Amino acid sequence: FLMWAWRKNNSRAVFYLVALFLLSLSVSEVMSHFGNLKNANFYLPITRAWELLAGSLTAFCVRRNGVRSHGGLAMLGLLFVLVSLFAFDSKTRLPSLYGLVPVAGVVLIILFAGPKTLAAKILGWRYLVGVGLISYLAYLWHQPIFVFARILLLDLRPGDSKMLFLSGATLFLAALTWRFVENPFRDRATVSR
Repeated sequence: FLMWAWRKNNSRAVFYLVALFLLSLSVSEVMSHFGNLKNANFYLPITRAWELLAGSLTAFCVRRNGVRSHGGLAMLGLLFVLVSLFAFDSKTRLPSLYGLVPVAGVVLIILFAGPKTLAAKILGWRYLVGVGLISYLAYLWHQPIFVFARILLLDLRPGDSKMLFLSGATLFLAALTWRFVENPFRDRATVSR
């Protein structure tokens, strides 16, 4: 459907994307109010599609208008992401309307953080870029590391020091994987298509 919409690139295709976005967001909001549906709400594609569709709609905007430089809107987006990072906790109903805060933040950053904006300079800081480069690998590593640690330690709720150590191990393994697996595979001179 997205490939069809991308090829069509017309207002009808965008209308369908917006309609699906609103339907998915509505379903996730309704389901977020029922505790017995919490897992279904988190894992079902219909309740998570709106987040992906927000990215799709953003791609359509960038395709039509490019990335604009608007420091205020880019910083507002960064603020939305930071607020959700520090204000949301395990009691926050997600996915739901609360999820609009970080998603809207990322959309604002993509649309308005031109190279000269403060938000782009902050996000372009080399240490943040480094974490970004290994973030998906950290996501892949964290689950087995944390699960095996809980099994080996017979501790379902490891303390802060153990969690800090496990997080450090996750980042270390992610960095090694990026350096010795992902990077070589992305080098076209080393690995052909």
